[in-house]
Amino acid sequence: MRISPEPDSNLVLLSHGGDGYLAVIDARYSDDNPARSRRDWKTARRLDDLYWDIGVVSQIPTFWCDSELEPYFPLPPPRLQ
Repeated sequence: MRISPEPDSNLVLLSHGGDGYLAVIDARYSDDNPARSRRDWKTARRLDDLYWDIGVVSQIPTFWCDSELEPYFPLPPPRLQ
């Protein structure tokens, strides 16, 4: 999942292991160093739980997210009038 449309945007990568699921952040090392680095972020036994936790922590508009994640974001989608 790409966090924003910029080409160097942070990515959230998911993996599955024996104990459940892991979300890994892939991001620029710093504003001054464009090299990419990865760090483990969140774990959960079930994929639904991991998606929920990512949605709760993010609390940002869902324009960037994969449609599969939309049900896990706690904020309702914006309504244009």
